[in-house]
Amino acid sequence: SVKEIDMVVGDWARIKRWHNSGPAYRKAEFDYIKLKLNIPPEKFYQVPYHHDAHAASAFYPSGFKEAAILTVDGTGSDLETQNIYYGKGDRIIPLEKGLESGIGKAYNWIGCKVLPFDRNEAPGKVMGLAPYGEKYKMKVINFQPKYDGIHTDYTELFSRLPYVKLRPSALKSAKDQKDALKPYFARAAYEIQEECERAMLHLARRAYQLTKSKNICLAGGVALNSVANKKILDQAPFENIYIQPASSDSGLPLGLCLYAYYMIDKSRPKKRFIMPNAYTGVSYNKKEIKQLLDSKKFSYTEIGEQVAGVAKLIAKNYIVGWLRGGSEYGPRALGARSILANATHPKMKEILNERVKHRESFRPFAPAVLEEDADEYFELNGYPSPYMLLVAKVKKNKQKVVPAITHVDGTARVQTVNRLQNALYYDLISEFKKLTGVPVILNTSYNVAGEPIVETPRDALITFLGTNIDYLYLEGYLISKKKNKKRAAGIREELLQERAADLERDYSHIVTKVLCRGYKKEEIQPYVDEDNKIANWWRDYRSKYELEKAAHRWLKDKSKILIIGSKNKTKLLYEYINEFADLNVVGAYYPIKEADHSGKWEAPFQKYKVLTSRQLKRASCDILLIASYRYQNQLAEQYGPLLKSKEVYKIYDNASEDLLFVLPNKWPKYREALADK
Repeated sequence: SVKEIDMVVGDWARIKRWHNSGPAYRKAEFDYIKLKLNIPPEKFYQVPYHHDAHAASAFYPSGFKEAAILTVDGTGSDLETQNIYYGKGDRIIPLEKGLESGIGKAYNWIGCKVLPFDRNEAPGKVMGLAPYGEKYKMKVINFQPKYDGIHTDYTELFSRLPYVKLRPSALKSAKDQKDALKPYFARAAYEIQEECERAMLHLARRAYQLTKSKNICLAGGVALNSVANKKILDQAPFENIYIQPASSDSGLPLGLCLYAYYMIDKSRPKKRFIMPNAYTGVSYNKKEIKQLLDSKKFSYTEIGEQVAGVAKLIAKNYIVGWLRGGSEYGPRALGARSILANATHPKMKEILNERVKHRESFRPFAPAVLEEDADEYFELNGYPSPYMLLVAKVKKNKQKVVPAITHVDGTARVQTVNRLQNALYYDLISEFKKLTGVPVILNTSYNVAGEPIVETPRDALITFLGTNIDYLYLEGYLISKKKNKKRAAGIREELLQERAADLERDYSHIVTKVLCRGYKKEEIQPYVDEDNKIANWWRDYRSKYELEKAAHRWLKDKSKILIIGSKNKTKLLYEYINEFADLNVVGAYYPIKEADHSGKWEAPFQKYKVLTSRQLKRASCDILLIASYRYQNQLAEQYGPLLKSKEVYKIYDNASEDLLFVLPNKWPKYREALADK
């Protein structure tokens, strides 16, 4: 019952408030549900920042008494991109925060704007593609990063958050998936991966400088970059590393709860939360599974935990679906919802892709290895990798032994398995070792391209029947495709229909009967449509609206305006902002250059007296106006304290689009800068 809930904890996007924290975000049913929650508002809490939840998700489960914490993703609250914390006991202490431009957004943006990948899938695909670009020696991406403590600035390559745009004509774009392996695009993947490793290592070293801890915890979407993680382990001054297996935003619910428990709630003594494994999902009742199999007249064999026969099937090059225990938390299949195959077969990668996974040829498959044998096969130097979040070199003398999991660059994303974490999975690999002498099997997620990993026994059966998986081990029941092939299509269709009906029923019950009060389906679309009109206005025109209000006030007050920014952005304001051309501008200082909407870096514009740096130091004004989108906050911080002004006016909030991409060609000019005398 929701009455048992003591706290509901959330993060925020652009404005710290429970509803509509992202005022320029497009709304969906989720936002309507938040409005209708059947929970008293006094139980709602918000963490200070999005990254605080990431930090909590990594530190508290780690088992470390103290540690440096590094969180890196695309963007969090208030345009944060990467943070460093120090965790000690029950406390997490923020140390440094990076804003507006970071490696997370750079990596994703190259993946979906230069390379032909979907935004949500780009990071993993780029990491797999990257080694194919190593052999090409041309330079594709001119990053020009600026590293300064926590800050990794890529604004020479693309505009700042939240609406990132590559510099005009800076890079080519792949037309479709077939282009990915072409030299230019493979090299682009290699270079952004190399930059990611460089940036993450820099940030990890910065975390060590600030904390001097021997332990580091990682979270945020970039912590899924297992190549960069291994670089940190090998080259940063840390002895121990913990990476949250659900590092991306899928780990936020855990992090939010842990942050609230330790940092907000003062009502009870605290116990230390440890996460011994990633198998946090639901375990399914064997009796109910048997009833499902019998009701659909499956032919099956009950083998319980006697998995030697399954190991024998894998050794004979059969592909086995595997569902056992609670599902994994995070994106990696770790032996609870896995497809398993023979890592020693030289063509198994191609067989799996053709018969089951149907994904890009450049993406590698991962090994699961007995922990005690890991160093014999992989360059892990004795360090376990239980969550498949470290990429290591396959030992040269073993690459031909396990070719199906050896990537083109001789590496593998390793999962080490011990008996304490997953006893039956460990036994399976041990049995495979007895048969083959090799303690390594191929482990990939139990899904096909474009679908989520299976969760329920019914999900497992649907995917099993819809692919060329040979056998399914389902909580002690072994099912052969061959013995069920004649009725496979019909059974699968029944299961699909039943799943759809059950999901609809369960969702409706939870939303309308448990979570919400006054939920009305007919209200949702009108609410979403109307709110999205406001969101679009906020994104595109709020900054113009607020600036024109301010300009009218300044004109009325006869305020003296000093402009600092770029010539192009000043010209834009002169032409497109009502009454701007009539303002009393006492001077302009242009320390930066920004391209206009057509890609030109310096359009002619001579309406204001251009100050030298010496004149700037002596200048006085009522209003310091920052005429820049990309460098707005940096310019305000740099020049605001130096000048005697009543107000530093920043045109854009953290949810607004650059007017350069809104007004030209869509909005009439109030004044023509070049023609006006």
